[in-house]
Parts: sequence; structure tokens; C-alpha cells
Amino acid sequence: MITFTIAISIGILCGIITGLIPGIHVNLIATLLIASLPTLLKLTDPLSLSFFLISLSITHSFLDSIPSIYLGAPDASQALGVLPGHRYLINGKGFHAVKLTLIGSLGAIIISITTLILFSPLILFIVPFLQTYTLYLLILVVIWMILSDNNPLIAIIIFTLAGTLGVIVLNSSLSNPLFPMLSGLFGTSTLLYSLKENTTLPEQIISKKIPLNYKLTIHVLAAGAIAGLTTAILPGVGAGIAALFAMLLAPKMGDYGFMILIGSINTFNFTYSLLTLTYLEKARNGAVLAITQIFLPTKEYLLPYLSTALIAASISTLLGLILAKKIIHIMQSIPYSTLTITIILLIVILTPFLSGIQGLFILITSTSIGLLTAATKTRRIQNMACIILPVILFLI
Repeated sequence: MITFTIAISIGILCGIITGLIPGIHVNLIATLLIASLPTLLKLTDPLSLSFFLISLSITHSFLDSIPSIYLGAPDASQALGVLPGHRYLINGKGFHAVKLTLIGSLGAIIISITTLILFSPLILFIVPFLQTYTLYLLILVVIWMILSDNNPLIAIIIFTLAGTLGVIVLNSSLSNPLFPMLSGLFGTSTLLYSLKENTTLPEQIISKKIPLNYKLTIHVLAAGAIAGLTTAILPGVGAGIAALFAMLLAPKMGDYGFMILIGSINTFNFTYSLLTLTYLEKARNGAVLAITQIFLPTKEYLLPYLSTALIAASISTLLGLILAKKIIHIMQSIPYSTLTITIILLIVILTPFLSGIQGLFILITSTSIGLLTAATKTRRIQNMACIILPVILFLI
């Protein structure tokens, strides 16, 4: 019991670091853990290391919305949320947006644990169907992305530019290729555009209670669950594409529903990845892959794994509220232009450390595409072509 508690506590602490610092991902910690495995196994047991990775991943999925909303530095699962989140921020409701993502994450934990316990064997019957029709689902998503835009012709151009960039970048030998690409498409470009239009950060409202649309919330979470299960089962289809699937299932969610969705996607993706690990013996997630390097768990491990996830989720919800409130207070004491320029410089400085000098060229290119998207008032969703087009080409 003591070892179990220590493993979860350390996992949560590391999740705070990966969740709040742009570019530091769960996969980095998982890689370091595997490299140190011979030493770690002398100090603890494989199951405790698994509990550590689960609590780390859950905490990260709860807190990574904070830098996405406040700083505009997303990872793959949060990229789509940068613009709606930024809209909340410049309207004085940044904390409100974070609370919505936490609702999404907590709702995802409750729904995924319930469905996994009750319907795990049944869920696995749909695996062959999903594997057969993945390509067609992705093509359907692309058609919806383009036709739902105000100007489909411009949308095709933006989609092609972002998709071509994604194909080049993801087929390169670059380390951490997603950081400069997504930071440019969704982060620095958004910040630069907002810098032109906003000179001050509006006073932020620290709301104790927010009105909930329960029907819409359940609808969005159901869409997120289906999308999260789909991407957890299918190889090469990540959390970013899961968000697109969910948007197709709930197209009229608005910014409110969108923030809940963004909060839920990473959590759904990870918890359902535990299903594929214990039932199919396949890893669809970096942290889950690391667990398989320690030992290969079977079905009886699913319940303790889900218990670990629930404990980490409960603590992470409280941590998210506390940290989001403290960070927004600090941000309000800094002039908006100074804050924005500092964040952009931080992303620029982090890029060569995480992705090398080539990463700077990718950051400049992706920022240019992001600015073009904003200038033409095209939906930012088209920039997700950087992930979805390489996956489609891989499946063809």
C-alpha cells in the first residue's frame, strides 16, 4: 500500500511538470523510465512503475489544457482548443475555459471506467469493423472539414499546405516534430494575430460556479467516448484526430462544448488504451507502450489500473483548479503585449532544444500557414491536416 501511494504521488508530481511546461511530454518521461529500468527495478517492482506511468498520464491529460489556453502552446490533443480557449481568455474567461476542460477530463474518467468495467468484452467486437473502415472514416472527416468552412476553396488550399507540411515533417528524422509544427499552426500564429488586435489582457473573472448545459455536456462526452475508443484501438490515429471524429458526431457543440471535448479527448484516449493493452496486448499510447516494456499485464490488471486512474483524476481536478487560478493571477499582473511576446520567445527558445535547428524552420513555416489561415478567416480546423493527411496516406 505504501509503495502504491508513493508511485501515484510521484506520478502526479511528474504529471504537473509535463502538463504545465510546453514541449515536455509524457512520452519523454516514459522514455527516460525505460532507459533507467535496470536501476529502477532494483528499487521497486514493475507494477508500481505501471501505477506511476498511469498517474503521470492522467495528471498530464488534466493539466495540459492550462498552457494551451493561457499560453497558446498546444500538444496534439490540445491544438484545436487553442483558438476557442484563447477567445475565452481575451474575453476575461480563461479560468472558465480551464474549468470546462477539467469537467471534460473528469467526465471522461467516469464514463470510460464505467464502460470498461461493464462492456469491455462487447467493445472488442467492434475492433474488426473499426480497423476495416478507418480510412473511410478519415476521408469522411476531411470532406466535412472542408465543406463546413465558409470558403471551401480557401479551405482546400489551407488543408493542402498544412497537410503537405505534416507529410514532410512527420516523415523526417526530426525529434519532437509535433512541437514546432503545432506551436506554429495553432500557437505562435494565434498569439501574433491577437497581438495585432489586443493591447491589454482583460480582467479575468475567477468564477466559483459556471452554468452547465447538461444535455450538451453528455452529448459531447458521448461523442468523445466513441472517438477516444476508436483512436485507442486503431494504430497511428492519435488524440488530435479523435477530436475531429468527435466534432463530426457533435457538430453544433459551440465553444462551450468544444472546451469540454478538448479536456476529455486525451483522457478517453489513454484510459481506452488500457483496454487494448490488457485485452489485445497492444499499445496505442507512449506511456502504455512503456508499460509493455516493463511487463505485459493481463485482464486482471485492468481494475487496479482504472483505480489508479480514478485516484489520479480526483487529485488532478483539484490541482487544476488551484494552479489555473494562481497562474491567471500572475498573468494579470503582466502587460498583455509583454506576456504575448514572452510566450512567443519561449516557444522559439524551446524549439531548437526539443527539435534542433531544423525545428525553427518548421516553426516559421507553420506560423506562416497559421497566419494565412487567420487572415483568410478560414477555420483553424483545416490546419489539423498536418496530422490527418499523413495518416490517410499511410493507410492507403
